[in-house]
Amino acid sequence: MTKKFDNTDRQHLISAIEKKFESRLSPVGNRQIYLKNAQNIHFIVIGGIGDWHGIPDDVIESIESVKEKYLVIAIKQIESLKIYYCEMTKFLQSKMLFSGAGNNRYTFNIDEYDTYARIRQAPKVTLELLSEVSYTSSDRETIEENKEIKKVLKKMSPNEIADLLQSLEDK
Repeated sequence: MTKKFDNTDRQHLISAIEKKFESRLSPVGNRQIYLKNAQNIHFIVIGGIGDWHGIPDDVIESIESVKEKYLVIAIKQIESLKIYYCEMTKFLQSKMLFSGAGNNRYTFNIDEYDTYARIRQAPKVTLELLSEVSYTSSDRETIEENKEIKKVLKKMSPNEIADLLQSLEDK
């Protein structure tokens, strides 16, 4: 496992959220952490190894006007992801308590408990434990391999894909 929470980790997290909410998520704008589903429910999806997290100003500004919105935070464990979430209204009402020391971000720490987490700078903001999903080095390798396969397939013509599928059936 890598030390930093990266896009491969985020992809596993997004898949887990999609399963829990039974809805596919797609990006809003160019930020990988800002997503929405077909019902126009918006999600800020972040993760990390420790308790420190940050959300860029432009994402906060964009999500403020959205009716239904959730913050999802994953904490990467040795062989799992602990996923917490909350509706964002209390978070946004407390946003003045978060500071980004000149880096143009809303930054905060979370403290974990048995079945929930709380934002240290705004204790009224509680995140429920949504789930803890398995996430081993083998899971990570599978995600990375799938990414590579998708890249190759995108470069192939429809005829090349058909030939590939036929050759797989013939085996």
